[in-house]
Amino acid sequence: MVSSTYRTGTWLGIVRSGSVIVLESNTSPNIVNRLWDFLGQDPTIHGVLNEVTNQFGTGLTGLPSFAILVQSDKLHAILRGDITLIAHLNGSAEVVSGRDVSTWSERSLVLPESLELTMADPDADETALDLAVSEAVVRLQSLLLDTAGNRLAGDVAANDVPAAVELASSPEAKVCPLKPSTTPGRPPLFGLLKAKMRLNLRPRPAGFKTPMPIWMAPPCTSPLPARSR
Repeated sequence: MVSSTYRTGTWLGIVRSGSVIVLESNTSPNIVNRLWDFLGQDPTIHGVLNEVTNQFGTGLTGLPSFAILVQSDKLHAILRGDITLIAHLNGSAEVVSGRDVSTWSERSLVLPESLELTMADPDADETALDLAVSEAVVRLQSLLLDTAGNRLAGDVAANDVPAAVELASSPEAKVCPLKPSTTPGRPPLFGLLKAKMRLNLRPRPAGFKTPMPIWMAPPCTSPLPARSR
């Protein structure tokens, strides 16, 4: 999730690892800390739901209000209580509400361009501020996430990955198909741009062999020529 902004309020928001958990204002700090740690472990929507519900030691009907957002190939949302999610994509809006349900509302949506999560907060201060947030625990009444940049990078990487990249400085080198980077922290687009930057340098001395970025290197049917030392 990219470009996150929240409006100050009384609910507790845990924002980490592309995921969001919102809890009622009187939630124990111990629960908040445990959930913060859990979000640092590559969370899934049902893993987070299980962890949240286990914290309160009560049956389904006794659970407090909460919201969970997890982004993967889709946006997964679980809402319980007076909480509303509005997801915007291609000029249309999809609304999910946690009101008037005995357990919770659960939806999986196409990744939106932006979304707004709003909690009913009658105790919020009239002088509420709109502030940026990356990864933190904050007091909030709403959260606005702009994911358009993230979608663009993913679309470019999916549609414009070249079938092969030739190592210009090594004419006898084997040409191998490239795949988008799967290394954590390096989006596919980043890897491709990095590779192009390294392969488009000015001419090197004779015999110099330009290395391929290690996170982009594909398996070959035959080894590359040995590098002279």
